[in-house]
Amino acid sequence: MAICGGLWLIWTAVTSSGAGGYFAGRMRKPIGDADADEVETRDGAHGVGVWALATLIAVVLAASGVGSTVKLLGATPGGAAGSVAGTIEHSADYLAGVALRGDALPSKEARAEVAGVLVRSLSEGEVTEADRSYLSRVLTAQTRLDPTQARARIDQVISDAELARDEAIKSAEQARIFALIGAFVLAASLLVSGAAAYFAAVLGGQHRNENIGFARFGSGLR
Repeated sequence: MAICGGLWLIWTAVTSSGAGGYFAGRMRKPIGDADADEVETRDGAHGVGVWALATLIAVVLAASGVGSTVKLLGATPGGAAGSVAGTIEHSADYLAGVALRGDALPSKEARAEVAGVLVRSLSEGEVTEADRSYLSRVLTAQTRLDPTQARARIDQVISDAELARDEAIKSAEQARIFALIGAFVLAASLLVSGAAAYFAAVLGGQHRNENIGFARFGSGLR
């Protein structure tokens, strides 16, 4: 989908810039005794001017929130890292509640303690054996589980938390890749569409000088 969207963006940018450039060159008033090179340069410059104006309008619309380019490029590595941290914190709070489930409601302090250990440990990379043992003791004190059952539940909760963290990292990496692709496609479309506007304007100037009508031009394409 990203590749198809990028190709569509390039196609629409090139065709629209080409159409605008063609009409700019076609409608430009000829200059007296200017030679062929001067005519081509002036026609092409008018096409590039149309392209530049269209690009400026697109940037203004994107900056005002109408376009989606800003949202796409906003998926920076820093934003992705914040997303991963938020996912870890949210998952740790939920999994702390899962770990402390029992006949009686656990205390808020115990839940916050378990969640805090999970967040810190997962952010650093892994849950150490000392943290696992501590969390098992917290579960034993808060629930009716024996130490073996508490340790098994803690291991399962940590496994689930690590899976959620890995999925968040994977999603953040995909967002970063899509942002880079989007930036490349945007730059490529601007470059190619600028060239298309120039050459289309030159073509429009040639049709103007040769008095080629639209009907005749269209029949030549069939």
